[in-house]
Amino acid sequence: MWQKKLGSERVIFGFSGGVDSTTLSAILTPVLKDQLLAITIDGGQLREGELDQIQEHATFAGVNLKVVDAHKEFNVVMANVIDAEQKRKCFKKVYASLFVQAAKDFNASVVLQGTLATDRIESGVTGGAVIKSHHNVGLDMGDLVQLHPIDHLFKYEIRGLAKEILLPKSVCDRQPFPGPGLFLRVIGIPATPEKLDLVRWADARVREILVRHGVYDQISQLVVAYFGVNVVGIKGDARVYGGTIAVRAIKTLDFMTAQGVHFSDNIEKEICATLTRHSEIVQVGFYPADKPPATTEFE
Repeated sequence: MWQKKLGSERVIFGFSGGVDSTTLSAILTPVLKDQLLAITIDGGQLREGELDQIQEHATFAGVNLKVVDAHKEFNVVMANVIDAEQKRKCFKKVYASLFVQAAKDFNASVVLQGTLATDRIESGVTGGAVIKSHHNVGLDMGDLVQLHPIDHLFKYEIRGLAKEILLPKSVCDRQPFPGPGLFLRVIGIPATPEKLDLVRWADARVREILVRHGVYDQISQLVVAYFGVNVVGIKGDARVYGGTIAVRAIKTLDFMTAQGVHFSDNIEKEICATLTRHSEIVQVGFYPADKPPATTEFE
């Protein structure tokens, strides 16, 4: 079907290494072969070790991958942005421009996205209220044809499909991560490279603790964010001011509604002790609110 629909057209594909993009590319690559090029944007928004995993998942899918280094572009556009929705819009604009350039370089006329039904619903394109905009919905890419082959499916359906085509556990069980990534997890202040490094470090340490305690695979999504409002604390014998790391985990099937997760006292104490060793982290808070009234992300 896709070969007939696309003919000899070259296609680029937004590839995050998540279950959606990996599953879709694993299905399409045997059909499109060298007509398809996966594109990953690295603008400083990725978590620790994530680029390695993205490249590994591209290998599982058999798709050719191009990583675009866009640190400079995003550092400029995010330099003074604090508002969450404005961050999403800035990310979306740069993301679209980078894909237009990637399409030109590859001589492609079609852009594929692993957009899900939840992305469309939350973006308001199905007629409801806008919960938050998504970087892969409503993109301005000029004359490029945009296709969203799985935008009628939910996350649990894609996971089921990934298992059916025998993708590895690291793909099938991979937790979602927003397109703007860590830009949305620096809250109340601009997401500078230094603050991105800080929240990246904290996120990795929390994940390590949850994996060690056998908890990480029991949750649907982990959010670790940096609140940039100074609070007072004590390090050694000194009074200090610094930020707060907020830790949130949920359990859900469709990601439209979710239950907040409460960690054990031992896990919370270990997370607090580990993170507050960092000179810029004074406090750690845990936020097990359900969705709704909360959303998964803080921003």
